[in-house]
Amino acid sequence: MTTRNRLSLLAIILFLFCLGSLVLLPVPFTRDQGIYAYNAWRWLDGGMFYRDSFGHKGPLLYLIYAAALKLSSGAMWGPNLADILARAAAIIFVYAAGRQLLSGRAALLAALFTALPLFGVFNSCWWNAQAETFMLPLMACSAWLVAWNRERLRLPLILAAGLIAAQAVAIKPTAAAHALFLFCWLLVPGPRETEGGRWKAPAAFAAGGLIGISGWLVYLAARGALGPMWEFLIVFNSFHAESRVLGTELWSLAQRGFWPIFNLLPVLALFLLFRRQGEGRRAAAFTLGWFAASVLQIGLQFKFFLYHWLVLIPPMALAAGAGLDTISGAASRWFGRWTGRAILAIVAAWFIFVFGRCWILVEESYQTREYLLHRITLAQYYARFNAGDAFGKGDFNMLASAAAADYVRKNTPPEARVLVFGYEPIVNVLSARPAPGRFEIDYPLTFTPPSARARRYRDQWRAQFMADLHKTPPALVILLDNDINSLELKTSIEQAQEFTEFRKWLNLNYKEGAVIEDFHFYSKK
Repeated sequence: MTTRNRLSLLAIILFLFCLGSLVLLPVPFTRDQGIYAYNAWRWLDGGMFYRDSFGHKGPLLYLIYAAALKLSSGAMWGPNLADILARAAAIIFVYAAGRQLLSGRAALLAALFTALPLFGVFNSCWWNAQAETFMLPLMACSAWLVAWNRERLRLPLILAAGLIAAQAVAIKPTAAAHALFLFCWLLVPGPRETEGGRWKAPAAFAAGGLIGISGWLVYLAARGALGPMWEFLIVFNSFHAESRVLGTELWSLAQRGFWPIFNLLPVLALFLLFRRQGEGRRAAAFTLGWFAASVLQIGLQFKFFLYHWLVLIPPMALAAGAGLDTISGAASRWFGRWTGRAILAIVAAWFIFVFGRCWILVEESYQTREYLLHRITLAQYYARFNAGDAFGKGDFNMLASAAAADYVRKNTPPEARVLVFGYEPIVNVLSARPAPGRFEIDYPLTFTPPSARARRYRDQWRAQFMADLHKTPPALVILLDNDINSLELKTSIEQAQEFTEFRKWLNLNYKEGAVIEDFHFYSKK
């Protein structure tokens, strides 16, 4: 197959991927995306994440959300469009990396095996526009540049790879595992490198990484957010990582995540080890190293939420593409060219069917096309997004969240502050009413401390929270019921009762009023 034909097929894959992914655009935010959108909204409004709002993801994620929300005038389709574009870019960079490491056919198959799980499994409201989605093209691009085998632009490309890998870390610190893998890979001299020049590439990569991170640190310091960034992004995340989901639930979630995402791709990936032509062994080692770094990223979080597995898709796709190319090539040599092509077509068709079926199931559940064709109302559409968390615990009801936001808008002036004591900052975003202080969610105030150090920080954050409430009393306080999840095993109402200072303050100054589904509203006495 000629390069032109491969690029034509890649263009078809990208076109069909983007066309099928358009159903993501109107999908509403859930709890996680609500936090990201809240931080971006407050930033656009003159505030500063970390300093003025709680965020435990990297600053680049909030920049992406801010740019997307600016484009869509605050509508949810902005971040969803950014999500689609990030996935499409990841497909392109996986293909590019495959062309450097493997054969042209293996690269095309890798692009297909990247597109299919991103298309079929991750069209869910819980998993779209997550941090991992936006990390994918950055990690794939940096891997491609490190794998580049042309000497002329080697060091500038390696410098760029470090800069880009640093931006993945600026979305989520766990991406440091990927950057570390690329740095270690560059420490091993390639077949074209001399012993004397072996340190130039890793030094260039490290320089790019330092430049990429330093830019963010300078900006955060200038905005008075460097200390708060350390507090939330590093310190809080260390406690969050220790809040582990234990026992059979963890293993069950890992299994329920891995196999639906990858299906039989791991079986194909095993045949990567049988590649012998050219630099096949070195390419296999790079792919396996990338795979191991991605597994480390997942393991460091010890949660195994489905969107955590996203980072494993590019290296898995590369390995599976190389594996299927190996199988097809062996069949062609032993049984004839058409046999090899038939095997390739049958296996590819199987994965297209499996992931296409996943897409259909999600679409049948959400009925996005019915909404876009005006066959169901917005309220009927929002009612489709009503489910528990990954373990089936708790309750998320987008229709109730939208109704709560509507109640807030109608019963408070535009300049009012509203406290949502729970995990629903989407109410603040939809109502355009900010929280009275840094904490738009209750988790940093109510998590179970895994150590004495964690308890000290939680007490410190509680003191800041109470100081904010005394300084800027909110027009409304909203407590949530039935919002337990895998990390918080008590409802927000129960947690508010156990938070003595907050309970006393609430009972002294507020009275309970309206109730909308699980939202309990308290107004000033």
